[in-house]
Amino acid sequence: YISTQRGISMYDGYEFIKNPYVKRYSSKLLWNNKQLNYFEDGLGIQKMNSIYSKPKNLVPINFQDKDPNNNLYDYLFIDKEKHIWYSEINNINFLDQKSGEKSTFLIDKTITKNIIRTSHIEPKTNEVWVSCHKGVFIWNNATKSFTKHPNLTLQKNIISSILIEKTAYFSTSDGKLMEYNVTTNESKTYPILNGIN
Repeated sequence: YISTQRGISMYDGYEFIKNPYVKRYSSKLLWNNKQLNYFEDGLGIQKMNSIYSKPKNLVPINFQDKDPNNNLYDYLFIDKEKHIWYSEINNINFLDQKSGEKSTFLIDKTITKNIIRTSHIEPKTNEVWVSCHKGVFIWNNATKSFTKHPNLTLQKNIISSILIEKTAYFSTSDGKLMEYNVTTNESKTYPILNGIN
């Protein structure tokens, strides 16, 4: 699947097949469980099951509301519960595909231009850890709570994260690599660069 300024196409090994319904700038492709999710300019977060299917709008954009900072979505992620996580300019959100309920968490009300850059890992059952410039936040699906990670080491400007078995790795804006054992809560920090943009 390929997203372009004119929609979405699929290369089947012989030729490119264009979806007849998607004609706007599309990006942030995410394939999960035989479902393609993506952002379509002016419409919001869409999903479709094949290159031939008509997309369904999961999270529409509302240009008529009072919030000027919610007309772009980015950093899509689908967790094990099939929640679709995505970022806006001020918020981190997710959509529960089963119930259709949307949850919004205000992260930084001072941002007026750039979308919050996030990365996601699932280190424990019923938990999604969301990293951004304000540190690591934990979504607990059992208690339906979204809280800042209690470990002060993880309350830094984090650029990216990855989980390898029971160890989470975080890169920070000040050029550090943090290694965090999610079972023992032990952490180590290594310098990698003088600074990262």
